[in-house]
Amino acid sequence: MISCVFSRHNSPIVIERPLNRIEFDDLLMEYNTEEGPTANVSVSVIITLNSARIYDDILRTSITMEQIWRDMRLSFKGVSEVPLPNSVRIWQPDTVILNALSYDTKMTSLFLNFDGTIRKKQLLFVEVLCDESPNVTMKSDILECSLELTSFSNRGCEQITYSVEKINNDRIAQLRGRRLNAFLNLTKAEEKDVFRVNAIEDNLIDMIL
Repeated sequence: MISCVFSRHNSPIVIERPLNRIEFDDLLMEYNTEEGPTANVSVSVIITLNSARIYDDILRTSITMEQIWRDMRLSFKGVSEVPLPNSVRIWQPDTVILNALSYDTKMTSLFLNFDGTIRKKQLLFVEVLCDESPNVTMKSDILECSLELTSFSNRGCEQITYSVEKINNDRIAQLRGRRLNAFLNLTKAEEKDVFRVNAIEDNLIDMIL
């Protein structure tokens, strides 16, 4: 026998959630958008490959790129992350894809955490020229298509350093019959199903399919 017990509440159930109350005018009162948070800024990068197509050795790809850095001048009393309104102007790293044949930013969103961590999320359409992989002797159909990330001018600070924390390409298995050349070379790890990432001079990061 299965018995069920039901109870009826006459009073409404109230769920209290902590709120982040931010007065952006007060937060930005003495904020200088032309100065970086520190002399040396570290930017973590997360890349998601949404779609890709190769035609005449040119990679046309849609990527979601997230850049994460910390600016203690923007810390506030709270417990979570809030979206930044379009009207709020803050310092941002002047990141560019240096080797792009074309580069189009479709969407940009900014989020601010209470500890001053900023997350910039962008939807990008990029075209880059590919080369045959020099590391493959028998399979000439494998291409290397690099996305070279760097700061254009280290605006507002002495140096901006990039590090790729995660690269997602689970949605893409083949490019018109070409197999992805998949390595992770940043820490000289074994071959994995991710982009190849090489740290080279002048804070340049070379990400290769």
